[in-house]
Amino acid sequence: MKNIFISLLLVLFSTSIKAEELKLVGTALAEFSIFKIDVYQISYFKGAEHEELHLDYKTNVKKKYSIMGWAEGLEPILEKNPEHKEKYNWIIDQVVDLKEGDLYVIKKRKAKVSMYKNSKLIGEIEDKIIASMVFEPWLGSVPVDKEIKRKLLKNN
Repeated sequence: MKNIFISLLLVLFSTSIKAEELKLVGTALAEFSIFKIDVYQISYFKGAEHEELHLDYKTNVKKKYSIMGWAEGLEPILEKNPEHKEKYNWIIDQVVDLKEGDLYVIKKRKAKVSMYKNSKLIGEIEDKIIASMVFEPWLGSVPVDKEIKRKLLKNN
């Protein structure tokens, strides 16, 4: 009886782990300027229950420059929906200075959005609109870079 119980627990545990496994869909290098300065390696992961973008920084990036990137990436959304400005403000409130080697992760599980720097939670919110916005700069209908979007969705 004890062995059956342990076997059942192992099956349930391994099934729950498989449901949480993320699959790498695609990856791309984000570069800046005509000099092609490597900014970050971005990878898109998707699982049964959630999806993530991992930004592995290749150089130091000050918060103000990341905010400029978000502004450019979300400009099409905000032009159509100026009422989402407050949602945009929440996103940029989660922006921090990043250094070479830092890993910034944007995790989305239904309407829940979590942002991490080097595995440390920076911010988390349950909001459908924010969840619909956070991947827009890379995977949206008007991405900042169409080639990055193509590479991120490569295996999809």
